[in-house]
Amino acid sequence: MGWRSRGALLFLANGLIIASTIVFTMGFFRPMPPSSASKAPRDRRTFAQKAPFEKVVFLMIDALRSLIRSGAAIPFTVKTGSPSLTRACIKAMTVGSASMFLDVFHNADDGPGTPEPMDTWLVHLKAAERGSLLFYGDDTWVQLFPEVFDRGCPISPLFVPDIDSPDLNVSANAMMELQRDDWSALVLHFPGIDHVGHMGGADSEFMALKQGQMDAIIRETYEALETEAHLDSTLFVVGGDHGMDRWGGHGGASDPEVSAAMMFISPHFKSLNRSYESPAVPTAGTFDYYTVMQQVDIVPTMAGLLGVPIPSASIGVFIPQLLDLWRDSKDQVNLVLENLEHLRALSCESDTGMAACEIDLDWHNVPHESLNERSLGELSLMSKELQSKLKDATAGNMQVPLLHYGIAIAVIALLLAGITCKSTPPLSKNFMVLNLFQLGHGLTLLFPFLVEKEHLFWFWGSTVWMGWVIFTTGRSSYMLGLGNCSTLLLHILSQRWNIHDQEAAEKVYSMQSLFDRRPLCLWFLIAVTLLHTSYTFAVHRRRNVTRDAREKPLLVFAHRAVLLAVLLFKFASAARAGPGLIHRAPEWLQGIILEQLPLTQMAQLIFVTIIGTAANVGHLPAVELPALLEVLNLYLFMQTIPGNIPLLLIYRIQLEWIVSSAANLSAFQVCFSIVLFTHSAFFAFGNANTIAALRYTEGFNGLQAHHWLLSPVHTFCSNYAGPIWWSGNGLRLLVATRQGEHTGRSDFCEHLGLRTVFVAYGLVGAMGACYLLREEAVVWTVMAPKFLYTVLWTVPFHLLFNMAMPIVLWVGGRC
Repeated sequence: MGWRSRGALLFLANGLIIASTIVFTMGFFRPMPPSSASKAPRDRRTFAQKAPFEKVVFLMIDALRSLIRSGAAIPFTVKTGSPSLTRACIKAMTVGSASMFLDVFHNADDGPGTPEPMDTWLVHLKAAERGSLLFYGDDTWVQLFPEVFDRGCPISPLFVPDIDSPDLNVSANAMMELQRDDWSALVLHFPGIDHVGHMGGADSEFMALKQGQMDAIIRETYEALETEAHLDSTLFVVGGDHGMDRWGGHGGASDPEVSAAMMFISPHFKSLNRSYESPAVPTAGTFDYYTVMQQVDIVPTMAGLLGVPIPSASIGVFIPQLLDLWRDSKDQVNLVLENLEHLRALSCESDTGMAACEIDLDWHNVPHESLNERSLGELSLMSKELQSKLKDATAGNMQVPLLHYGIAIAVIALLLAGITCKSTPPLSKNFMVLNLFQLGHGLTLLFPFLVEKEHLFWFWGSTVWMGWVIFTTGRSSYMLGLGNCSTLLLHILSQRWNIHDQEAAEKVYSMQSLFDRRPLCLWFLIAVTLLHTSYTFAVHRRRNVTRDAREKPLLVFAHRAVLLAVLLFKFASAARAGPGLIHRAPEWLQGIILEQLPLTQMAQLIFVTIIGTAANVGHLPAVELPALLEVLNLYLFMQTIPGNIPLLLIYRIQLEWIVSSAANLSAFQVCFSIVLFTHSAFFAFGNANTIAALRYTEGFNGLQAHHWLLSPVHTFCSNYAGPIWWSGNGLRLLVATRQGEHTGRSDFCEHLGLRTVFVAYGLVGAMGACYLLREEAVVWTVMAPKFLYTVLWTVPFHLLFNMAMPIVLWVGGRC
């Protein structure tokens, strides 16, 4: 089979990989049925005689953990669903529906068009015509409910580096609106704490200051409720949409991510004669400071407190601690019974997947006097049981036939890609290694606890492989050289670079924890990494200059200038995120770094210079692959967080050693090496199979606002900087196996075919695991995030960096 025919089959195989991913994703992340996702409001009477409040100030603090507050408040620790993302949490607090993983795809924006109207307590409050509905803050609310709010100022929260402007805008408008009397709901959403977390983690130097700002806003709002007559019947609700882990991430199901504070505040609560302690340590779980409530329970509680019907898709249960606001026991009973009847009616909907109504209630003939505190508790327990069943029934709904089609198409793609590979004939040694390795990886995906610790599979696999290469390609079969041992030890060290045990983050040793205590050591290693890159580029340029081509010293100078600018940019960015880094520097120098350096313009200049350098290198008459790769490394330095930049030096040392031994490696072994080191680098950089591991800090380099294309591209390259480095620089192994000869089209086609085989095999394994575990509870908390990462590996990474980038570098470098 010629290289043209192989190329055509390879093109078809990659097309089928994309098609299978789309088909399986459509079946796996199928939207919830209408009865549990969104419904038009329906007329339902409210049983309670009199609601205690006419208005509400609903204040959301993005990414608020369970913090201790004081005042006339009833505090709770609220538990969100998974994924713990802003969009899903807002729907839980307004619609009352269970979280679904599909919200991950829509968290940034709903996309074009108008979203389907959803039944919320906000809609019912607007229908009551008590006044306008106002909103200020995170524009996710306006995207979800475009026709609900009468006035306000929605702002985009996607530009993470801005930690102050959005909050100042919201607070200024809030204080102004509190003086007016023409509204019934004032919704405020402050994104500042979330931005601080994403920039510097939960322990950021700016976190205490930002929390102090939120304290001041809450205090001023409460004082307005006490002093302004038109706010006398106003309920003040304060809480977080979700929590955050130690590194500022969220989206998963860990306790820090799903725990947030929630308080119902009003001067009228003082009449209940309740007092709450302010515990310094949690009473139960890691962040359980007060009574635990589910986030969806906010919806029926808000409906009862404001005297409006419960939204039709709500699976929440009225919070029993607030029943004492109604003095008449009949009103308390009616609230509980209405909630229970609503849940029973929802369970009877055919598209919820529940076979029949769980209970048959007829309380119209039940004397309210016979219902005491104990029976109210029993009714609440019945409501909780129904809630649990409804949550399971509506959390997600797969379309199994599409799963079958997706898996079948992926298998066909795998077979077509396998046909193009000459180095893996059936029953050969390479064929056996390929299948045993991929089957082993697929089996680990069937165990959720191994999915959460997938890094161990790739760490151990790459370490064993390096050991095998050392023993089979070393100069002596009896003694290991110092260089071989050093390379293996550096690889093991790279695996300890970041913490992977989120449950015991404080107890696990990592290089990052060392750098947190000794930041100068980190910046010394960063400087060494950049100096080594500069030296390597200069060496490659001298080697590539022929007798007919004159060397261009300005090109080497430009490369070094960019490296110096990158070092200055990374240091200044880190100092602004953590001013403690330069607290010992002279004040004039701190002022320059923290205030005067135009980082956005500097990043833009660096990117333009990188593009210009790449263009000049590509047009040189003696260009080769290593020079192009050194230009790629400049961009990767920009998109790598400072703590991970020294890893690229370790990878360079590993690569140089493997290149020196690559003459004895086959095409399959070269591809296998790249696959192992690519995935190992992904986890060594601190990534994991959870949404909370995504980093956003470097996604805005050179941008003054969120950009629909550049921000996602920068963010993706930041999180996949290690794999991108190995995918590009690993091509040097392919060149080295030809012992200095130019790699032919057939050899290069073989390499691309093997890369496609590994990707298709991994896709089939992930699909199979998700299909087999589709009925398990972990499918949405563990397997859904894993499959999302598989999609990222399969589509953007594979197409751009496994296929397109090697082709560009191969053609440009004429290797």
